[in-house]
Amino acid sequence: MAGTSHNPLRPSRPLRQSTVYLLFLLVLAVLVFTITQVSSSPVTGSTAVAVFNSFIGIMLQGIAFLIVGVLLSSAVRIFIPVSFFERVFGAHADNSRRSVRYVLRLASGMCAAVLCGLLLPVCDCAVIPLFASLVRKRVPLPAAVTFLLCAPVANPIVVWSTYYSFNGSWAAVLQRSGYGILVSVIVGMLFVLFPVKYDIFKKPDSHDSVNSAEADNIQGPSTGHHHKKVSEKATCTQVLTIYLEDARDEFFSVGGYLLIGTLIASALGASALTAVLKSWPHGSGTLPAGLVLLAVMMLAGFVMSVCSSSDAVIGRSFSTYIPFDSVLGFLVFGPMMDIKNVLMLQSRFNRRFIMRLVLSVAGTCFAAMAVRLVVVMI
Repeated sequence: MAGTSHNPLRPSRPLRQSTVYLLFLLVLAVLVFTITQVSSSPVTGSTAVAVFNSFIGIMLQGIAFLIVGVLLSSAVRIFIPVSFFERVFGAHADNSRRSVRYVLRLASGMCAAVLCGLLLPVCDCAVIPLFASLVRKRVPLPAAVTFLLCAPVANPIVVWSTYYSFNGSWAAVLQRSGYGILVSVIVGMLFVLFPVKYDIFKKPDSHDSVNSAEADNIQGPSTGHHHKKVSEKATCTQVLTIYLEDARDEFFSVGGYLLIGTLIASALGASALTAVLKSWPHGSGTLPAGLVLLAVMMLAGFVMSVCSSSDAVIGRSFSTYIPFDSVLGFLVFGPMMDIKNVLMLQSRFNRRFIMRLVLSVAGTCFAAMAVRLVVVMI
């Protein structure tokens, strides 16, 4: 009963939704008003206009990808039951690490994780509740981690948005997807070589107790919306309503990150920092500069927390004054691990596991990108 009882300490769902919507519209209104006022100044007018034009261009493209992404992601979450993933990943089997059955299940599970990541349009914020449910259903943790990291960076929507954003460059698509798969598999293998020997789930307290059977349906503090389930007795109209409400909630939840990320990218593109970055030598013998920019881009992906379905548009704007070799860190690491994802993980898992996961992903991603830089510059 603890998992279904109403918590009076939590605000009602409509109140939380209204707050998110109002804040989203307020930030947008303040942004437009500020740019309009600043653009009237003869000193800063040209810069403000450049920022505004860049912002509008990136935002229009980003919103289009975001809408498609949340519609498909909500469809996967609403219409594909968790039991499907349990069967594909091989849950409820013998977990003895010495058994041949476990080894085979682990290998097939990791292959299935990569395949599902390539085929299912699941964004980064939608995959975390599914990841929690899979682990609770005794899916091998390495396979679940591989799916958690692979799905946001290599799914069809990300491939499409990357292809479009980089002017039909299949090289950009293949490098982003390829390194995303590589990093996810390596991190998954790290959990095989160094298995977790403790309970990774967060212990419920008196203020926020969550039934383990409903862990995939709880609300994370970062997104501010519920991941709904459809009753078997629901009518078509009810199912459609739930689906559209879920897509709407997710759009407003992650739309704010797109708004802020687009503003940052536009401001940087029109600032003096652009000239400094363009003046950096990008030829041979600039490995230290490339590594610094790589670290900066990975940090930008972590902080900006843009949805993976639309971050390629921002990555493209960065690539006009930062080498693609470094921007690739933004495109690969950002969807896998950012502030938004960490907050969602904290609602389900303990800090020890989250810290290991974040460090493993960051270290593996940086190492893979660094090796790429070395190979390119040789």
